[in-house]
Amino acid sequence: MRCVIAKAAERGVDVRTLLERSEIDPKLLENAEARVPVSNYALLERLTMQVMRDEALGYTRRAHRPGTWSTACCAAVHAGSLEQAVNRWLRCYALCDVDMEMHVAIEGDEAVIRMLPRDRSTAWEPFGYERALSTLYRFICWLLEET
Repeated sequence: MRCVIAKAAERGVDVRTLLERSEIDPKLLENAEARVPVSNYALLERLTMQVMRDEALGYTRRAHRPGTWSTACCAAVHAGSLEQAVNRWLRCYALCDVDMEMHVAIEGDEAVIRMLPRDRSTAWEPFGYERALSTLYRFICWLLEET
């Protein structure tokens, strides 16, 4: 929750309003052990993306403008294999000047995902990696019609 709103706060976005619109008590930020229902978290993420006009929530050098996710999915959906679909999806994101090089190799039931910052002298924040992996995972689940 804190990572979702961190970059928004840095950019002067009223995060208290985002939390309240997501039905999350802003006082929960004071408690490191606080948890919120996944539906509220998802709403917070969506609202933050809308307000920031950035599907990457500020964790990449350039914003992923609204529609980046759906465009990448459209580019990949009719591929001949899962590996081809994932690589098309990644190429689409590479066009957005993403700061991360991602490579996926699929052999049988296993996949290896390699992620490296393009600028090796600048490390990504951990949430940036988590976000990139969860986005890729969501894409694969959507493609395979899994939940």
